[in-house]
Amino acid sequence: MIGFQELLVILFIILLIFGGKNIP
Repeated sequence: MIGFQELLVILFIILLIFGGKNIP
């Protein structure tokens, strides 16, 4: 079972990846 902290880290990394790609 995934811990809450691990889930936050995964979401944070995803936001960094998509956020970086969305930069014009």
